[in-house]
Amino acid sequence: PDENGTKKLTIGRNAPFVTVPASVWKVILVLDKGTNPNAKSRAVAVWMPNDNTVGTDWTQYRVPVAEVEKKTGLKFFPLV
Repeated sequence: PDENGTKKLTIGRNAPFVTVPASVWKVILVLDKGTNPNAKSRAVAVWMPNDNTVGTDWTQYRVPVAEVEKKTGLKFFPLV
C-alpha cells in the first residue's frame, strides 16, 4: 500500500476488481445536546488498519484531526 493506505489488494475473480483500502478513518465532531459547533467543540479522529487486527479498543488508533486532513487532502469543520 502507499503511505496513506489507499490500497491494499484487489479482490474479485472477474473484472471489475474491487480495491480494498489498507486503512480506514473517521472524524467526529462531539456536540452537547442542543448546542451548536464552536471553537470549544471537541473533535475525535481515528486512522486504523482495515484488517482483523483491530479489536474493540479503538483508542489506540486516535490521531490528531490534522493528520487525517493531511493524509486525505480534506478539511474537516472549517468553520469551527
